[in-house]
Amino acid sequence: MHFIYTLLYLSIFASIFQKLTIKKKIFIYLAIIFLTNISIFNGLSLNDYTYSIFSNLSIFSVLILLLIIFNQGKLLDFRAYVYIFVINLLFFLSFLNIITFDIYYENGFLNYLIIFVIFIISYLLNQILSILFLLSLAISFILSIDNINDCFFDIFILIFSFFQVILKAIKKNLNKSS
Repeated sequence: MHFIYTLLYLSIFASIFQKLTIKKKIFIYLAIIFLTNISIFNGLSLNDYTYSIFSNLSIFSVLILLLIIFNQGKLLDFRAYVYIFVINLLFFLSFLNIITFDIYYENGFLNYLIIFVIFIISYLLNQILSILFLLSLAISFILSIDNINDCFFDIFILIFSFFQVILKAIKKNLNKSS
């Protein structure tokens, strides 16, 4: 599953170099796919090292990276990224047992109720975000994933959404000042 982190590097490239022609993008995408999967040190690739930092990517993270790769990252606005960050922070704090209300390890009806409330709020904030959550849920049922929270929440999306919130806030402030 380490090869999935190639999507991270492809999305970084896609967000930085948006104005290239299709031929150049395809060539560079193929180069990134090759370079991130070859062994660079002790038989480990760049994807292996990234995996050791972030562990498994959630289905939701993969879907957001795919949106960015196909230049559709603009569909998620500032509020959507703030919501993703807050929800992931709550689940991360619950995972670490820092907050007293246990939402990460909850099973059964209450877990599905929490996910349902997350979907409703995400629909009110951004419809594309709610579609991504629903796609993640559908894929988790197809793949028969045991812990449904692992399909939506991971440390990578927490860090990624934090940086997106900061970047969008800076961009918003720069647009106001000019």
